Amino acid sequence: MIKPLTCLLVCTLGGLIFSAPIAFFASYHSAVVWVCITGLGVSMSAVVPTSITWASGIVKINGVIMGMVVAAACGDEAVGPMLMASLLTRYGMVSYSYVLLGLACLGIVTYVILVCGTNLAHALSQN
Repeated sequence: MIKPLTCLLVCTLGGLIFSAPIAFFASYHSAVVWVCITGLGVSMSAVVPTSITWASGIVKINGVIMGMVVAAACGDEAVGPMLMASLLTRYGMVSYSYVLLGLACLGIVTYVILVCGTNLAHALSQN
């Protein structure tokens, strides 16, 4: 069985691998956009369920915690399109590819923080 943090790493690296070509090569051929967006969707599809599985090993998942997860996801879904519309209007279509690349890089940073935090929590709990 794959560990949740390993699955998160694979998903995050997939996001980075598929968003980089969009940022740099999308203007050359439209097939790059279609292939990379499909790969990005597939690689990011397991992030939320895997994150919940990972969190359930650290804290007890109950209705309040799941409510916070859903509220955070809804907040992102409400604010994200407004921010993207503003960026697309101001900077053009290429800004979308740079946002995807930036989010993939942010995912790598978040993964490193999760791994360090998990290791620190396990070390402190054993002492």
